[in-house]
Amino acid sequence: MDRAPALIALALALAACDGTAAAPDAPADVDLVDFAFTGTFVDWDSTSAAPCPIAGATWTATYDDHRTTTTDAAGVFTLALASYTALVDVTPPAEPSICARGTYALPGIAIAPPAVALAGGTVVARSLTQARVATFYAAIGSAFDPTRGNLLIHVNGTPRAFSITELHAAVQAYSGAVWSAGDTGVDVYFPNIEIPMSKRATVTVAGNAIGLGAVQLAPGAITYMTVILR
Repeated sequence: MDRAPALIALALALAACDGTAAAPDAPADVDLVDFAFTGTFVDWDSTSAAPCPIAGATWTATYDDHRTTTTDAAGVFTLALASYTALVDVTPPAEPSICARGTYALPGIAIAPPAVALAGGTVVARSLTQARVATFYAAIGSAFDPTRGNLLIHVNGTPRAFSITELHAAVQAYSGAVWSAGDTGVDVYFPNIEIPMSKRATVTVAGNAIGLGAVQLAPGAITYMTVILR
């Protein structure tokens, strides 16, 4: 029996095991097609009647720092992402806000699932100046805790009540004009979330929605999430 073919096959298999063989080419359409992650970054109390954009904030893909952009004078950003880079680090600008009269204090993590972008979801993120952090948390009766996480959910569609799995301070809702206690609004905010070992919290809402799931938390930061309610 000619054993040469079998020996050649064995040699190739061993080479693949020790990493010396070339890896097969990945399919051209796996995790390589970019999608546009675009939205607006505004002050915590910005309204359509009195807009206050946050210019000069940096948005960078967590796992690919070559993918980065900065918000323009209108607070608008657009970042080309691939499906494997669906987390974005948000760095506030060093310069103080002209309209809010203060410097933005908190870093952020934006959740950017392709499904929300492809479904036409509108992304709006908000941040607080250092002075507003103090007054906002005082108003809800819970001082800002830099060891805990925070979650801001921007809602596309008719608002419904949200909940999360982890312990947190009193949830707040934004009507489009004012903040008040509640879990239903155009923006919903979970402050001072106890960060579990997994560093994730699961968000739920009644009915169908695009963009729900587990979200990354980080101490002293705001996690930004956009959902489309159906």
